[in-house]
Amino acid sequence: MQPRSARQPLIPTTWRKLEYLEQGDHAAAEPLYREALAAFREIHELWWTGRCMQFLALVSYGRGDPQRSACLLGGSDAVLESGGARRIPSEESQHAELSRRLRIALGEAAFEVASAEGRAMTLAQAVADALDGQPSA
Repeated sequence: MQPRSARQPLIPTTWRKLEYLEQGDHAAAEPLYREALAAFREIHELWWTGRCMQFLALVSYGRGDPQRSACLLGGSDAVLESGGARRIPSEESQHAELSRRLRIALGEAAFEVASAEGRAMTLAQAVADALDGQPSA
């Protein structure tokens, strides 16, 4: 693992990405979260990796792809659990709200299937899927 100072430049950049997400600018947020996710993967930082995956799930939902969003959300859950990490309170409520919306958009059964698909992936598979996935048109 890299020393903490090697991670410092990534964190303020990630917070700036939140501004795009909050403004609904999913097209601007997506490549930046993918870039951050790739960097966190390189330094084996599971907490930030899981968080970036959740943010990408929000992006996918915002871009009209609830199926992908549910899969990414399940992957995010698995990544965080694998590292013994938890979400901060604001992201926990964000997760709950996104899950609620996805259940409505997909239906309970389809949400559970897509989420389980994400959870079943290995860490490497989940991150690769998040990095390689095509944005919705």
